[in-house]
Amino acid sequence: MVPSQYIYIVLFGFPWIWTILFFLNIVKKNPIPSSAAGLIFTTWALLLSPWHEKFSLFFCIPILLFEFFIVYKTLNQINNPINGFFFNFYTNIAIFSFYLSYLFIIKKTFFDMYFQE
Repeated sequence: MVPSQYIYIVLFGFPWIWTILFFLNIVKKNPIPSSAAGLIFTTWALLLSPWHEKFSLFFCIPILLFEFFIVYKTLNQINNPINGFFFNFYTNIAIFSFYLSYLFIIKKTFFDMYFQE
């Protein structure tokens, strides 16, 4: 059985799942802040972090292109991306805060989950 603390690592793809739901008009709140933060974090983790030597370019490039394409496509779908970003910013903060609260309850940090284990 998978330990419960690892379940959300899979669900950290929530910006990408949320984006698909947004494209299908299932969810009305746009995921731009979360998707942009995910793209920035992934870029840093795969290319700029001290652990970047562990990842080959054949692994990094498709992931980064996929995430960039999703952010770009989402920006194109929204009529006014700047207003869309700030209008749903608090929703995105609330969802990420829920995730950080979960990590606090299981006595882990963001760093522990993604770089130590």
